[in-house]
Amino acid sequence: MMSFNNISLSSIVWKQYQYKQKSYIGMYMSLMVLQLIAILISIEGTLYTGETTDVFTLNMHHYSADVAFFFTVIWGGISATLLTTKGYWVENFMFVTNRLSNHLANIMLLTTVSIVGGITALLTKYVNVVMHYMLRDEQIIQISTLESSELIAGVLAMILYILFACAIGYVYGIILQWNRFIAIVIPVMLVGLNFGLGYIGLYATMYDFYLQETSILLFIIKVLVTITGLFGLAIVLSNRKEELK
Repeated sequence: MMSFNNISLSSIVWKQYQYKQKSYIGMYMSLMVLQLIAILISIEGTLYTGETTDVFTLNMHHYSADVAFFFTVIWGGISATLLTTKGYWVENFMFVTNRLSNHLANIMLLTTVSIVGGITALLTKYVNVVMHYMLRDEQIIQISTLESSELIAGVLAMILYILFACAIGYVYGIILQWNRFIAIVIPVMLVGLNFGLGYIGLYATMYDFYLQETSILLFIIKVLVTITGLFGLAIVLSNRKEELK
């Protein structure tokens, strides 16, 4: 039998990643269900105004991917947390593997689902427009102010935010398996710190740091560094425990 030392880490990670892609198809199914719900919720648009005169009636529907994006971010965090549970974790040791390869395969999987989630979340906006056109007997004038570069930047931002949520969910799941008491204390501390910082607020500070960044390059750097740090923390914490419970 070939020893583990003769097998490259990259080949092991790739095989595990392929296995996870096929085995965890339920993640994609749940994503589809959530985004379908988001489409139904925002079928009339996220903002509606109307005006009627003696000559014409004007109804303005503003469509965006905000609802689908919100659902997808929550889905990403929960899905990442589930990957750290014992059932998912033990299943991977049917391969010649170690903790590092399993973490790397999980990160690759979460990156993939974030890309899929970001793209499909944006597309829900156009699905709503098409559904409105098909279901209503109205003359439609479609107006879009987004340029192609802004559209690409928007998709990239969505993907990074979803992956950010995945990283948070992943490290929280590791902490939950490592020490459940600490996992309970952390949310309480975050709420306490937010109130303790007064009018500034922890969440307001984070909002300004990540969401108010005007430079797309700096935004990418900030988010990628944070994501890398979170996944790195998850790997370190899991290595300090001999067996996840």
